[in-house]
Amino acid sequence: MARVVVRIRWQTEVIETAPVYAPVTGPLDRGPSTTHLLALVTLFTGLLLAVTLRYTLGAFQQNLLRQSISALHEQGIENAEIRFSGLDATITGVRGSNAVSEAARLALLAVPGVRSVRVRILDSGFDPVTPPVPSSSPTIEVAEALAELRTDLLLFRPGGVALNPSSSVHLARLAKALAAHPEAAIEIQGHTDSWGDPHDNMMLSVQRADAVRTSMAAFGVSYKQLFAAGFGATRPRGDNNTAAGRALNRRIELRLRGSD
Repeated sequence: MARVVVRIRWQTEVIETAPVYAPVTGPLDRGPSTTHLLALVTLFTGLLLAVTLRYTLGAFQQNLLRQSISALHEQGIENAEIRFSGLDATITGVRGSNAVSEAARLALLAVPGVRSVRVRILDSGFDPVTPPVPSSSPTIEVAEALAELRTDLLLFRPGGVALNPSSSVHLARLAKALAAHPEAAIEIQGHTDSWGDPHDNMMLSVQRADAVRTSMAAFGVSYKQLFAAGFGATRPRGDNNTAAGRALNRRIELRLRGSD
């Protein structure tokens, strides 16, 4: 049997190739960059902080306003308008003497958070701290109770404004007489020695007088019968250069309204 051998010859052709690039017709869309994302996060964070700070400041100023109005009411000053610019207060509509203006200013300065106070309108006339009293004379009972009151027994802690509880009991008889005779009224005056800052002394005298007023009200006396005023070191009784004189100057005085 014969064998057939077939030989096949392949011819290979090599073709050189080159990379093919698609034409670029616009910027490549690679999505937002890290820088853009950080900028957006920073923007939204700043807006959130601004809204939060504005809300917090508004709530703080509302609370400050409520405390300030209450402080003026405690001094008998009504219908005064208070405006705040940050922590700085401006009072308008105050009527009375220079003492009333100073009392209003000191009352607001005593409110925690108030930095400065300015009184813009001062109309002489009605004095909220020392309003007119009825023409009828105070009763003998009130006058006697006031005459027997030993104001030297009304004691405060050194540098403090709160009346000692043991001292307030000395006000009981006078308070009882006032409660029984609502037509009578008294003025509570606070005084200090001249040591220390004059502004601080004035504020201390106002606050101590108001502490006695609060103690009297706790016995049932109407606030309308009690008027607190502070004079600081402006009305000394003794020599401020001696310990005995300074002790005389640190005092509380109570007077019947209309008795001077």
